[in-house]
Amino acid sequence: MKISKLRNITAERMLSLFVPVLVLHFGVASGLTREYIPFTTAKNWTNALFYCRQYYKDLAVVTTDEENQRVHALIGNMADAWLGMYRARLNVNIWLWADQTPSSYFQWDANQPSNNDGYQNCVEMMPEGWNDQFCKEERFYVCYQILVLVKEKKTWEEALQFCRTNYTRLASLSSGTKIQLAEMENKQTQMDMVWTGLRYLNGKWLWVSREPLGKLVSFPSCPAPRYYCGALNTKTHLFENRDCNEEFYFYCYY
Repeated sequence: MKISKLRNITAERMLSLFVPVLVLHFGVASGLTREYIPFTTAKNWTNALFYCRQYYKDLAVVTTDEENQRVHALIGNMADAWLGMYRARLNVNIWLWADQTPSSYFQWDANQPSNNDGYQNCVEMMPEGWNDQFCKEERFYVCYQILVLVKEKKTWEEALQFCRTNYTRLASLSSGTKIQLAEMENKQTQMDMVWTGLRYLNGKWLWVSREPLGKLVSFPSCPAPRYYCGALNTKTHLFENRDCNEEFYFYCYY
């Protein structure tokens, strides 16, 4: 058997068992908002998949025009990037996402998929559209995680523990795009304040995920006692430092 064939079959067989897009039994939660994270270190499809699953949710799933536009805007015209789509082994005309759900949404480039040599089993996004490609090729890649609004009022510490136990962590809304996605989740609620992963520790403000603080956070360098936790005001679209014992809804990443 050809080495290229072995590598491509391996890429498919290394997929783990199906994991639902959102688990709703962890409290009263809502959200299917995918947040995409691009990486410009080239990997083959399998290694990109492993990396995304280790640090995020999975390799990118794209199911709407809006999501496709967001991913395309992230990678721009820089280079091609892996998506989390691959060809089913038992039917070459069926395409699956990395969680093994069949895809009904496609944005193929002209004359694609071509399946050159019969082994182009993984999908990359190019500036012109999607393309089937050999899984062993190294490309940039896009991971995703899901932003979940938990509709239970908790203190900041309780929210932190809830996210760590049932999801992954409190959300870090470190960019304007992330704030917009968060506010989309909050549209149907009447809650003005929602906890985020902002915290004042050891004399400085930080995201508990250790992401860069960014320019959108402007808090006092010496906050009043107990006002050591950061919430998003969904009416003013600004962060506020609040008493950590107040109880708000909160955002988790899944």
